[in-house]
Amino acid sequence: MTGQDLAQLRKGLDDIDAVLVSALGERARLARDIARVKADGDGPVRDADRETALLQHRSAVGERLGLDPAFVRRIFREILDDSVRRQHDELHAAPDAAQTELRVAFQGTEGAYGHQAALQHFGVTSRNVGLKAYPTFREMLDAVIEGHVDRGMLPIENTTAGSVYEAYDLLLRYNLSLVGEEIVDVRHCLLGVADVALESIRRIHSHPQALSQCSEFLA
Repeated sequence: MTGQDLAQLRKGLDDIDAVLVSALGERARLARDIARVKADGDGPVRDADRETALLQHRSAVGERLGLDPAFVRRIFREILDDSVRRQHDELHAAPDAAQTELRVAFQGTEGAYGHQAALQHFGVTSRNVGLKAYPTFREMLDAVIEGHVDRGMLPIENTTAGSVYEAYDLLLRYNLSLVGEEIVDVRHCLLGVADVALESIRRIHSHPQALSQCSEFLA
Protein backbone atom coordinates (compact mmCIF):
# COMPACT_ATOMS: atom_id res chain seq x y z
CA MET A 1 0.00 0.00 0.00
CA THR A 2 1.35 3.40 -0.97
CA GLY A 3 1.07 6.66 0.91
CA GLN A 4 -1.44 7.80 -1.69
CA ASP A 5 -3.61 4.72 -1.03
CA LEU A 6 -3.54 5.39 2.72
CA ALA A 7 -4.47 9.03 2.20
CA GLN A 8 -7.41 7.99 0.01
CA LEU A 9 -8.65 5.50 2.62
CA ARG A 10 -8.39 8.13 5.35
CA LYS A 11 -10.29 10.54 3.14
CA GLY A 12 -13.05 7.92 2.98
CA LEU A 13 -13.14 7.77 6.79
CA ASP A 14 -13.28 11.56 7.00
CA ASP A 15 -16.21 11.64 4.57
CA ILE A 16 -18.10 9.04 6.63
CA ASP A 17 -17.38 10.96 9.85
CA ALA A 18 -18.79 14.12 8.28
CA VAL A 19 -22.00 12.26 7.41
CA LEU A 20 -22.23 10.88 10.95
CA VAL A 21 -21.81 14.30 12.57
CA SER A 22 -24.33 15.85 10.19
CA ALA A 23 -26.83 13.09 11.01
CA LEU A 24 -26.30 13.63 14.75
CA GLY A 25 -26.96 17.33 14.30
CA GLU A 26 -30.20 16.59 12.45
CA ARG A 27 -31.18 14.09 15.16
CA ALA A 28 -30.60 16.74 17.83
CA ARG A 29 -32.88 19.16 15.98
CA LEU A 30 -35.58 16.48 15.75
CA ALA A 31 -35.24 15.82 19.50
CA ARG A 32 -36.03 19.48 20.21
CA ASP A 33 -39.00 19.33 17.82
CA ILE A 34 -40.27 16.25 19.69
CA ALA A 35 -39.94 18.15 22.98
CA ARG A 36 -42.17 20.92 21.61
CA VAL A 37 -44.80 18.31 20.68
CA LYS A 38 -44.54 16.73 24.14
CA ALA A 39 -45.01 20.15 25.70
CA ASP A 40 -48.58 20.12 24.38
CA GLY A 41 -49.31 16.82 26.15
CA ASP A 42 -48.62 15.32 29.54
CA GLY A 43 -46.36 12.40 28.60
CA PRO A 44 -42.92 11.87 30.15
CA VAL A 45 -39.74 12.92 28.39
CA ARG A 46 -38.22 9.48 28.82
CA ASP A 47 -39.98 6.44 27.33
CA ALA A 48 -38.21 3.42 28.84
CA ASP A 49 -40.03 0.86 26.68
CA ARG A 50 -39.15 2.70 23.47
CA GLU A 51 -35.52 3.09 24.54
CA THR A 52 -35.22 -0.63 25.32
CA ALA A 53 -36.74 -1.59 21.97
CA LEU A 54 -34.56 0.93 20.13
CA LEU A 55 -31.34 -0.35 21.75
CA GLN A 56 -32.26 -3.95 20.98
CA HIS A 57 -33.05 -3.12 17.35
CA ARG A 58 -29.94 -1.00 16.75
CA SER A 59 -27.62 -3.56 18.34
CA ALA A 60 -29.20 -6.38 16.29
CA VAL A 61 -28.74 -4.39 13.08
CA GLY A 62 -25.17 -3.62 14.05
CA GLU A 63 -24.44 -7.28 14.73
CA ARG A 64 -25.73 -8.23 11.27
CA LEU A 65 -23.28 -5.68 9.87
CA GLY A 66 -20.38 -7.26 11.75
CA LEU A 67 -20.30 -4.81 14.67
CA ASP A 68 -20.06 -5.67 18.35
CA PRO A 69 -23.65 -5.26 19.67
CA ALA A 70 -22.35 -3.98 23.03
CA PHE A 71 -20.41 -1.28 21.17
CA VAL A 72 -23.54 -0.26 19.27
CA ARG A 73 -25.58 -0.14 22.50
CA ARG A 74 -22.98 2.12 24.16
CA ILE A 75 -23.09 4.54 21.24
CA PHE A 76 -26.87 4.71 21.16
CA ARG A 77 -27.12 4.99 24.94
CA GLU A 78 -25.03 8.17 24.68
CA ILE A 79 -27.19 9.40 21.80
CA LEU A 80 -30.40 8.74 23.77
CA ASP A 81 -29.05 10.46 26.88
CA ASP A 82 -28.12 13.49 24.80
CA SER A 83 -31.61 13.51 23.27
CA VAL A 84 -33.26 13.41 26.70
CA ARG A 85 -31.08 16.27 27.97
CA ARG A 86 -32.01 18.38 24.97
CA GLN A 87 -35.71 17.68 25.47
CA HIS A 88 -35.49 18.55 29.17
CA ASP A 89 -33.72 21.77 28.25
CA GLU A 90 -36.43 22.63 25.74
CA LEU A 91 -39.35 21.76 28.04
CA HIS A 92 -38.13 23.48 31.18
CA ALA A 93 -36.62 26.61 29.67
CA ALA A 94 -38.47 29.83 30.43
CA PRO A 95 -39.06 32.27 27.53
CA ASP A 96 -36.08 34.37 28.65
CA ALA A 97 -33.98 31.41 29.85
CA ALA A 98 -31.38 31.82 27.12
CA GLN A 99 -30.41 35.16 28.68
CA THR A 100 -30.25 33.84 32.27
CA GLU A 101 -27.46 31.78 33.78
CA LEU A 102 -28.12 28.24 34.95
CA ARG A 103 -26.20 27.89 38.23
CA VAL A 104 -24.89 24.37 38.84
CA ALA A 105 -23.13 23.16 41.98
CA PHE A 106 -20.74 20.24 42.35
CA GLN A 107 -18.65 18.82 45.17
CA GLY A 108 -14.88 19.05 44.94
CA THR A 109 -12.63 21.22 42.83
CA GLU A 110 -12.32 22.04 39.15
CA GLY A 111 -11.40 18.85 37.31
CA ALA A 112 -13.08 16.58 39.87
CA TYR A 113 -15.50 13.95 38.61
CA GLY A 114 -18.45 16.03 39.80
CA HIS A 115 -17.12 18.93 37.75
CA GLN A 116 -16.65 16.67 34.71
CA ALA A 117 -20.17 15.26 35.10
CA ALA A 118 -21.65 18.77 35.24
CA LEU A 119 -19.75 19.85 32.13
CA GLN A 120 -20.84 16.71 30.32
CA HIS A 121 -24.49 16.93 31.38
CA PHE A 122 -25.10 20.64 30.86
CA GLY A 123 -22.89 21.04 27.81
CA VAL A 124 -25.87 20.72 25.46
CA THR A 125 -28.07 23.35 27.09
CA SER A 126 -28.85 26.54 25.21
CA ARG A 127 -28.40 28.54 28.42
CA ASN A 128 -25.25 29.98 29.90
CA VAL A 129 -24.03 27.65 32.65
CA GLY A 130 -22.13 28.78 35.74
CA LEU A 131 -20.42 26.06 37.79
CA LYS A 132 -19.69 26.49 41.49
CA ALA A 133 -17.64 24.15 43.68
CA TYR A 134 -18.53 23.21 47.27
CA PRO A 135 -16.34 21.33 49.77
CA THR A 136 -18.99 18.78 50.80
CA PHE A 137 -22.16 17.16 49.48
CA ARG A 138 -24.13 18.72 52.35
CA GLU A 139 -22.97 22.26 51.57
CA MET A 140 -23.76 21.70 47.90
CA LEU A 141 -27.32 20.54 48.62
CA ASP A 142 -27.80 23.37 51.13
CA ALA A 143 -26.94 25.78 48.31
CA VAL A 144 -29.67 24.20 46.14
CA ILE A 145 -32.26 24.36 48.94
CA GLU A 146 -31.41 27.98 49.75
CA GLY A 147 -31.60 29.04 46.10
CA HIS A 148 -27.96 29.98 45.67
CA VAL A 149 -27.77 27.54 42.73
CA ASP A 150 -30.35 25.93 40.44
CA ARG A 151 -28.97 22.38 40.23
CA GLY A 152 -26.60 20.12 42.13
CA MET A 153 -24.52 17.30 40.61
CA LEU A 154 -24.56 14.48 43.17
CA PRO A 155 -22.87 11.08 42.66
CA ILE A 156 -25.06 8.22 43.85
CA GLU A 157 -23.73 4.99 42.30
CA ASN A 158 -20.42 3.46 41.26
CA THR A 159 -20.15 0.21 39.32
CA THR A 160 -17.14 -0.88 41.41
CA ALA A 161 -17.80 0.45 44.92
CA GLY A 162 -21.60 0.43 44.80
CA SER A 163 -23.84 3.09 46.30
CA VAL A 164 -22.48 6.38 47.62
CA TYR A 165 -24.19 6.04 51.00
CA GLU A 166 -23.62 9.63 52.11
CA ALA A 167 -25.46 10.86 49.03
CA TYR A 168 -28.45 8.59 49.68
CA ASP A 169 -28.58 9.63 53.34
CA LEU A 170 -28.66 13.29 52.33
CA LEU A 171 -31.38 12.72 49.72
CA LEU A 172 -33.57 11.26 52.46
CA ARG A 173 -33.17 14.45 54.51
CA TYR A 174 -33.62 17.02 51.75
CA ASN A 175 -36.79 17.81 49.83
CA LEU A 176 -35.13 17.50 46.43
CA SER A 177 -35.88 15.49 43.28
CA LEU A 178 -33.68 13.71 40.76
CA VAL A 179 -34.19 15.49 37.43
CA GLY A 180 -31.44 13.95 35.29
CA GLU A 181 -28.71 11.35 35.06
CA GLU A 182 -25.14 11.35 33.80
CA ILE A 183 -22.72 8.43 33.48
CA VAL A 184 -19.04 9.32 33.83
CA ASP A 185 -16.05 7.10 33.14
CA VAL A 186 -13.98 7.18 36.36
CA ARG A 187 -10.21 6.75 35.99
CA HIS A 188 -7.98 7.06 39.05
CA CYS A 189 -4.22 7.59 39.05
CA LEU A 190 -1.78 6.58 41.77
CA LEU A 191 0.62 9.49 42.26
CA GLY A 192 3.93 9.34 44.09
CA VAL A 193 7.45 10.68 44.29
CA ALA A 194 9.64 9.95 41.28
CA ASP A 195 11.80 6.80 41.38
CA VAL A 196 9.76 5.19 44.20
CA ALA A 197 9.04 1.55 43.35
CA LEU A 198 5.39 0.53 43.38
CA GLU A 199 6.08 -2.44 45.67
CA SER A 200 7.66 -0.17 48.28
CA ILE A 201 4.49 1.91 48.81
CA ARG A 202 2.92 1.20 52.21
CA ARG A 203 0.39 4.02 52.72
CA ILE A 204 -1.99 5.77 50.30
CA HIS A 205 -4.00 8.89 51.11
CA SER A 206 -7.22 9.51 49.19
CA HIS A 207 -10.98 9.95 49.50
CA PRO A 208 -12.65 6.81 50.97
CA GLN A 209 -14.82 6.45 47.86
CA ALA A 210 -11.76 6.52 45.59
CA LEU A 211 -9.98 3.94 47.75
CA SER A 212 -13.06 1.71 47.60
CA GLN A 213 -13.23 2.05 43.82
CA CYS A 214 -9.58 0.96 43.57
CA SER A 215 -9.86 -1.89 46.08
CA GLU A 216 -9.00 -4.63 43.57
CA PHE A 217 -5.87 -2.81 42.40
CA LEU A 218 -4.76 -2.10 45.97
CA ALA A 219 -5.46 -5.62 47.28
